[in-house]
Amino acid sequence: MDKLLSILAESGFKDVEVHHIAPRLGDVRRNFSDTSKAKRMLGWQVQIDLSNGLKRTVEWFIQLKKLISSEIITNGFFSQNKSYTY
Repeated sequence: MDKLLSILAESGFKDVEVHHIAPRLGDVRRNFSDTSKAKRMLGWQVQIDLSNGLKRTVEWFIQLKKLISSEIITNGFFSQNKSYTY
């Protein structure tokens, strides 16, 4: 969590609030992900590191929020269903 918060801070998001809540049904308690098998069997390897990937994801959501609030979207398809969240 500290690493993710550090990356977000580097991207300009310094006032991120973390709220710890009880686990939900189906939450993964532990994750031992390892991409070495995919690399060995498929020749796959990471192309975007965690820092750049998180920054790109945050930027995508910022752009989506701007798009949804723009006149193009509010007068078009999305204006028919105001129940979406972002």
